Amino acid sequence: MTDAEFVPEIAQPLSGHADDYDRLLQLIGDARVVLLGEATHSTDESAPASGKKGNCQRLIRLKYE
Repeated sequence: MTDAEFVPEIAQPLSGHADDYDRLLQLIGDARVVLLGEATHSTDESAPASGKKGNCQRLIRLKYE
């Protein structure tokens, strides 16, 4: 399976619910490095910078609590 086939298969949008990150944390497992991306950059479709930062901070908090 190529990356182009794999990504859409596992991608899940964030809806704002508390359990949004459960599946992502399962996929991360014990990884030391995780790369995060987004579907769009610098358009009205993407989250504001504060939202992106907040998502990253929340993910880190959930992983290490």
